[in-house]
Formats: sequence, structure tokens, C-alpha cells
Amino acid sequence: MTGTGKAVVMAVGAHTFKEKEIIAVRGAANALMVEEQETPLQIKLRILSEIIGAYAYIICIVSLILFGICWLLFVMVSDHGLVDGWSIQRAIELASTAIALLIVCIPEGMPLVISMAMAFSVDNLKKENLLIKNLDALEMSGQVVDILTGKTATLTTGDMQVARINVVGQTQNLSELEANMEVLNTLNDCIVLNCDAHMQMKNDTYAPVGSPVEVGLLQMLIDRGVAV
Repeated sequence: MTGTGKAVVMAVGAHTFKEKEIIAVRGAANALMVEEQETPLQIKLRILSEIIGAYAYIICIVSLILFGICWLLFVMVSDHGLVDGWSIQRAIELASTAIALLIVCIPEGMPLVISMAMAFSVDNLKKENLLIKNLDALEMSGQVVDILTGKTATLTTGDMQVARINVVGQTQNLSELEANMEVLNTLNDCIVLNCDAHMQMKNDTYAPVGSPVEVGLLQMLIDRGVAV
């Protein structure tokens, strides 16, 4: 069915019957709320960052132990004391090196950087008239080789034209259509009587408005000089 209509919204959110039904069955509030979920790539990156972070902590602890041993050896073989200014400065330098290793090794910003990169990719696709609502769809599109799609007016502008007509058991190109006047008149009447599209003023001229398929049929009649 095609056409237009009006609706009156009586309730939204928790006041809807569907929400009350779900709450009664599941016993959970805000059942219709859409929660943000991590994409498969974000989950893998989070797990990878946790693994790298665990190894980073181990490296940091080992580094602190080794640096502590080196610091004690420096103090023992030198003429400086444990609380000497040089000894304290050397200990601070070694501790700073260990902390720097810990900060560098933990990839806390990696998931954020990947998410920002995908967001910029979505913005670039928007400039090409491709709208992707979910980032997980963008992740999957990077692995797509072939795309099979039906005519749902989502991948095109919706401007449809008649190319061939099957009439009297024969398929003919529109530019080479050959049939007697009775058949053509019957075809024209069937299109006009079974079409919900209508003629409307557009840019100082009348043009068909309605479903893309029906608009294409009426435009075919107009191009052939049939009064609609």
C-alpha cells in the first residue's frame, strides 16, 4: 500500500502499552531503551589493550626491581650515601624511566583512536550519499566483496523509467513498441485506472507525483503523448 496519512501520538516511552507489557513480563524498567553496545572490533581492541596492559604492568614491576638493584650497585660502588643528593636524584631518574615505560606500553587510547577513525570514515561516506548509522556496519563493510540488493529505492534516487514492455506475450523495447491501437489503448487505460500517482504543478509545469514505479508509468504515457 502507498499513500499518505496522519497519526496522533497518545503516549510515548514508559506510558505505552508495549512498554507496560514488557515490564509486566520481564519485570524490567526502560525495556524499550536502546543501550549502546560495543562493536566486535571495539571488543577485540579492548581485550587486546587489557592483555598489553597486563604485560606492561609486569614489565614495569620488573623494571622497578632491576632499576632498584642497579641503583643499589651504583651507591655501593660509589662514594655517595643512600640519602645523598646524587643518590636521590639517580633514584628519581630510574623511577621516572620505569613510569614512562608503563605509560607508553599501556594502549589506553587505542580503542578511542580506532573509534574516531571509523567516525571520520562514516563522515566521508556521508559526503558520497552513503549513510551508515552503526559503526559495526562500517566494520563489516570493510570485509564485503559483493553486494546483492533488491529495488527498495534506498540505493537510488527513486527516478524509475520504463525500458521494456511485455504485451501480447512479447517483450519489446519501449522505443520499438509495436502493437495495434486497441491493445495500446487498453494498456493506457489499465495504467491510468490502476495508478495512485497524480499530476501536480512543479516548476511551472505539471509532473507526476507519487510512488516511483507509478510515476515512471505515467511518465511513459506522457512521453508517448497520451493525455493523463
